[in-house]
Amino acid sequence: YVKISDSKFANNDAKYGGAIDSYDHEINIENTEFTNNKAEKYGGAIYNERDATLTNTKFTDNNATVGGAIQTKSDMSISNSEFIGNGEDCIDVNSGAKITLNNVTKDYLVISYDKGDTLYVPCPQLDLISKYIGAFKAGETKR
Repeated sequence: YVKISDSKFANNDAKYGGAIDSYDHEINIENTEFTNNKAEKYGGAIYNERDATLTNTKFTDNNATVGGAIQTKSDMSISNSEFIGNGEDCIDVNSGAKITLNNVTKDYLVISYDKGDTLYVPCPQLDLISKYIGAFKAGETKR
């Protein structure tokens, strides 16, 4: 069991887990920031193969081929954490692992419409956006 608290991991680079490669121990990380870490393959900030708990963590601008911020092969509990600019597959879950999220903020594309309407789309779901053609009023013709 490894506990990490009140720490900052920045500008690290590795093949697996830019900041942390945890394959042999359960991890508990709290009050920690991961910024601009890179992995050649999996888990820009964290590559994980054992159960993990993340509390009050912040992941900003981490990058990897798979799992921009995290790639996990085991169960992970994440609470009160932020993910900003970590790519489309911010958290990659593998081998039947379960992720428990509580009060997690994610990247969103904000679309503002006329008359103040706003739509927030989670970045991993941008492919769901399509052109909307609204209803026509009586007497109008479709173009």
